[in-house]
Amino acid sequence: PIYPPSPNPNFSPQIPFFPPEIPFLPPKIPFFFYPLNPIFSTSEWLRFFEDAGIPPGPALGYAVAFVDNRIHKNMLLDLTKELMKELGITVVGDIIAILRHAKVVHRQEPPPNLPVDPRRKCAGRP
Repeated sequence: PIYPPSPNPNFSPQIPFFPPEIPFLPPKIPFFFYPLNPIFSTSEWLRFFEDAGIPPGPALGYAVAFVDNRIHKNMLLDLTKELMKELGITVVGDIIAILRHAKVVHRQEPPPNLPVDPRRKCAGRP
C-alpha cells in the first residue's frame, strides 16, 4: 500500500503483521495416543495414512474421502478392499498398506471403558 507523507519525520508506516505459519498436522505422537473420540479430523486421518506409508498427495485425498464418508476409527477393521474402492482408493499397494496399518492401530487401541484404579500410580510400580 501507498502511505501519505507523515508530518512526523520519525514516523514510518507499519509493515502488516503476518502470523507465523501454522503447521497442518498435530505434533508427531504415536497414533494410539489420540483421544478415544472415534471421529477423526482430516489431519488425523492424514497422519494415519502417512503412518501407513501412503505418499502425502494420495494420503490427503484419502483423508478427505474418509471424513466426507464419516469413517470413524472404530470402523477400521470393517474396511474391505471393496469399500476402499468405493471410497476412491484403487491403488492395490495403498489398499494393502491401509488394511495392514488398520490392524496394527486396532491392536494398539486400549479396550474401551476400562475401569481406572486411582491407587495405581504407574505400570510396574507398587
